[in-house]
Amino acid sequence: MKNTIHFYYNLNFDDIYEYDNYSIIVSNGYIYAFKVLNISVESLLDIMDVLQANNIKINKIILNKDNNIVTEYNGKNYILTFVEKKDDVEKFYLLPSIVNKNEDIITKLWEKKIEFYTNQIHEVGLGNGWLVNSFNYYIGMAENAISIYNRTNKGSIRYIISHRRLNFPLSFPVFLDPTNMIIDVISRDISEYIKGKLFNDKIDIDEVRNIVNEYRLNNEEMNILLARLMYPSYYFDALDKFIEKKEQREVKSIVSKMDDYKNFIKAFYEEFKDFQLYVVDWIKK
Repeated sequence: MKNTIHFYYNLNFDDIYEYDNYSIIVSNGYIYAFKVLNISVESLLDIMDVLQANNIKINKIILNKDNNIVTEYNGKNYILTFVEKKDDVEKFYLLPSIVNKNEDIITKLWEKKIEFYTNQIHEVGLGNGWLVNSFNYYIGMAENAISIYNRTNKGSIRYIISHRRLNFPLSFPVFLDPTNMIIDVISRDISEYIKGKLFNDKIDIDEVRNIVNEYRLNNEEMNILLARLMYPSYYFDALDKFIEKKEQREVKSIVSKMDDYKNFIKAFYEEFKDFQLYVVDWIKK
């Protein structure tokens, strides 16, 4: 990898830290991220147009020696960005933008996910009873999430520049990465932050209440937040690693906190019931 980066970008290395699908590079005291581009160049350019129109600061994309955005390495497209800060984001915040969106297809994508994993579990679940049991539980959560999402009035929901995934702790290489951004409902980033912090640290209802108040979520946006909290993106991400690499550690870590998360959902429902949250029978029992 070092030879490829040096050849295409003429970067020297102080340090390089390699992770799944990306590397953090220190060169002459500056920080860069070299990562797999999992979206099309066209989608990236569309997002960048919106980001620039809203004056949103992002990690700068560095063109390679051929003036191309992407560089091929090991059969995959990579992109290099300049990271202005290397510390963790001190406080969660939403990107300052309100944009228009004509169509919301999230539940269609969720339904396809359910179908995909249902087909996969017959193979990967063999000899892993604990995995099959957890899968049935989280599929039920996903179906509840779809039901709530489909009932909301999309006309009263705000759309903003959001993140495809938010991990905790928040870090600038990820938080300001344009390839990790998408136009979606205002509740998306809030839900991903809550889930990330719940599974990697801890979060209480008071902090959630402060976020809800700061961004003045309305009733429909709160129902979307409930749906997104119930949709087990964290579990499906871990399941992907299990399917690809037979890596059990992350899935088992998620499953071990199943009761904690269920109790958090119940606490959320009780705390914010004044927002006319849609009824989910198992939560109210």
